[in-house]
Formats: sequence, structure tokens, C-alpha cells
Amino acid sequence: MDMNSLRLFPKLFFKLLSFLLLLIVQATVSYADTKIYYDNGTKIEQTDIGFELKLRTEIATYFSNTSFTNAHKNQLTDTEGNNVSNSNSFDIAHATFVIAGNFENKRFSFFTEYGIDDCDLTLIHDFSDHDSADDMRLLESWIQWNSPNNRAKIRVGKQMVPFGLQNGIHDNDGQFISKSLPLAILNADFGNVKVQNGAKTINHFWTSTAHLEERNIGIIGQSENTNDGKSTKYIWTTGVLNGNGDENGNSDKYLLGLLGVSAASANYDRHDEGDRDFSNELEWTTGISATVGRLETDLIHPFLANGTIKRGKATILNGAVDFGIKYKGFSWQNEFIMNFADFGGADDNRNLGYYTQLGYFIIPKEQEIAFRFAGFNWDKNIAKSRDSFEYSLAYNYYLIGSFLKLQANVSYYDLNLPLTNQQKAQAVKTMVGVNGVF
Repeated sequence: MDMNSLRLFPKLFFKLLSFLLLLIVQATVSYADTKIYYDNGTKIEQTDIGFELKLRTEIATYFSNTSFTNAHKNQLTDTEGNNVSNSNSFDIAHATFVIAGNFENKRFSFFTEYGIDDCDLTLIHDFSDHDSADDMRLLESWIQWNSPNNRAKIRVGKQMVPFGLQNGIHDNDGQFISKSLPLAILNADFGNVKVQNGAKTINHFWTSTAHLEERNIGIIGQSENTNDGKSTKYIWTTGVLNGNGDENGNSDKYLLGLLGVSAASANYDRHDEGDRDFSNELEWTTGISATVGRLETDLIHPFLANGTIKRGKATILNGAVDFGIKYKGFSWQNEFIMNFADFGGADDNRNLGYYTQLGYFIIPKEQEIAFRFAGFNWDKNIAKSRDSFEYSLAYNYYLIGSFLKLQANVSYYDLNLPLTNQQKAQAVKTMVGVNGVF
């Protein structure tokens, strides 16, 4: 899809909104049993025609403080060469309007989300190109067919890649304000980084960036073996999507294939972190997933120490293995993530990430504390110093479940960044804020 087509999305969104509002008025006038009520958003139901509609607003806003501690903190720069230093900021990380619902007695579902969504609030955010995250845009828009027994689904449209465990968890359902370090790195947009090669300045586009949190246009099919609420659930997912490539226009084609298999106990929700439901029985999940992307671009080489550039094609493989348990307010989830970029030669690179995350409700269903340790190991072709780490503590106060909660995070990052001068950054980042669905 070209850029001109993408610019049409906001207009199409508001046309769809106008049409749906007109439909609401007509339904209210024509049917006496139309129900309009509030349930964490405005909800409209018309049972005669099997129609449901939900309108809601999602807002997440945070205050953050970043304090660098390493000796070379005054020499840090971002991808454009600007200095990165201690900072205080007030961020609207997520502000969106959502239209969702079902029709034909839930045979079909639809979902549209428009607004601002800044996926990354880790320290990586300070070094990457995140200007586009502040723009109002169509984030997600799809329609889904559901089988009569709800065991098979086919979704078409612009949607999030269902990769791994944490990547698919919505902002207001997470234990931490930000996703783990490996996902922050793989989803970062380092854009075109200017690198000095002798007297010549050249641009590098790091192909290893996966952009898994970005929404992609395509088709995804999912099959679940049971929905009886008693036995183990097995879910198979497959799909083909048009990957994002490079936002700066260097990518000509980026086709993304997806395959995933997961299993979970009857009451384990893979889209929700922590044991807010205070499970009386041990709930568990495990899964494996992979994406394969084929990229054609003018500038595809990662940041190599010798500053060379290759032109041509690259294959990008991302894999994830996860495991999690929940029991009486305690939760523990783990994930191992692999990122492999094949450039057809000796300069191929393999990057490895992992995290382990623990949580416990000190007051059942209301107040939770959590800890996370995460690491990322760069390939030797990308970074001289290869290991980066994250240590994070979180406190969550659920005022109305996940629909309104206060959050506080303290994180220590020890990063090695593959930018122009192989930077090392050590910092403490503190964030407090509120996340609400209305």
C-alpha cells in the first residue's frame, strides 16, 4: 500500500464513524428494545438483528524522570546526532478512540482504533526516532469472521502481529508501563543513522528492527480446540501481512509470514498480565511463535564497525518461546526472543533477548507489586560491547480493574547501543501515571 493510500485512512475513519452514528440513531428510533448503556465505554445492543456496538476512549499519561549515571553521559547522542541527557517529561503515551462490535449474532466482529500510540517508554525511546508516534493516525482497523462454535476466526485488515506473549498484551493490561527491553529494541525505529566512513557520510537502515508492535495490513487465521472453560486450550495462528519496513521510504517490499502455537489452562488469559482474578487453581500457559520477513531495500546493512554497505535483499526471522503461571495473586512469566537477519553472507547477525517477570497482589485484585529482569545480546557484527540489561520494579493500584489504574515504575538500564560511536548508557528511569478506559 502506497503513502497516498495511507493518507486516506483518517478520512475513511471519520466516514465510518459518521455512518455508525447514523446507524445508532436509526436503530434507536426503529427498535423499541434497543439498549444504550455505559460499561467502560458506551454500549449499544440491538438483539433483534444481533448487533452490538461499543465506543470507548483510552488514555494513558505519565510523568517520567531520566537520570544517566555513567562516566560518559555527556557524550550520548540519538540517531540524528542530538545530545541525550538527563530529562523530565510529561507524555501522553496513548490517546485513542475505539469503535468495536459484532453483527449477525457475533458471526462477524469489527474493530477500529484511531489516535496516538507511543509503544516504547523504555530508555531506548530516548535514542530512537519516535516522532511519528506523536501523530494522530489510524492504528488498527479490521473485520473478523467467527465460526458458529467460535473455534475458528479469520481476520482481515490492519492489525497487530500476534507474536509471542508480551507483545500482544494491551497497554492497560500490562504490569509495567513499558514493555520489556528486548521488545523495546526490536520495535525501535532507529531510522537512517548517519555514520562517518572516512570523509563520507552514509545512511544505514538497521534491518533487524522487527516493528512487531506496529500494525500491519494482512490476513490472519486462528483456530482454538476448545471453548468449554474446562479443558486445556490449544491455539494455532497463521497469517501473511505486509510488513512496515522503513518509514523513511527506503523499503520497497516487506512481506511478513506468521506461525504460532500456544497452550493454556482453561482460565489463563494470554492477553492479560498478572493474576488480578486471584486464581484458586494453578493456571499456566506456554507458546512458540515465529515471523519470517523478506525485505527488498536500497540500504539494508546493520551497523558494522567497518562502516560498509550492502544493497539487495534480506530475510528477517523472529522467534519467541514463552511460559507463564498464575496462582492466588502470584504471577510469573518468561520469554526468550531470537532475531536473525540473513544478508546472504558473512555479515548475517543473530540477536537474542529474554526476560523474566514476577508479580504479586499484596491486596487481592487491587494492589500489585512486580519485578522484571531482562537482557539483550547483540550480534558481534553489530556491537563491540554486546550485552544490555534492564532491572525494573512496579507498583499498580487497580481502581476499576484494568479500566482505571495508577502505575509507578523504577527501572535501571545498562545499555550498549550500536550507534555511530558504540555508545554505553546507564540510567535510572522513574515513571508515574494513570491509565484509563472510558
